[in-house]
Amino acid sequence: MARVLLIEDEAALRLIVGEVLREAGHEVLLAEDGIRGLAMLELLPLPDLVLMDLLMPRLGGRTVLARLRANPRWRRLPVVLMTGAVYDPTDFPPPGSYQGLLEKPFDLDQLVEAVASCLPARRRLTQIE
Repeated sequence: MARVLLIEDEAALRLIVGEVLREAGHEVLLAEDGIRGLAMLELLPLPDLVLMDLLMPRLGGRTVLARLRANPRWRRLPVVLMTGAVYDPTDFPPPGSYQGLLEKPFDLDQLVEAVASCLPARRRLTQIE
């Protein structure tokens, strides 16, 4: 079981994704925007993975990702981005700063696979055993 921080501003999607990940055996922490997500990272034990929307009000995923990579404590956290927007490639965060991308709408099996593939190896092995 891995601890996943889900940062998503759409309440319905946040609840569905959270439930699917729980059913897959993960502990899920929910944040409604980037400000709340960063606050949770400050206050709680570190998650094994951050799954977040790219476009959110108040503080978007691109800015959250930049702050994660700038902080030595959070620098190595795997991040999977979710987005429904069509972007020019230059609008995305820099290559290598995130480990996965889910384009909305995505299949729930894709979600589970994307999370599993980005977990640290020790977590994947624990789940297989």
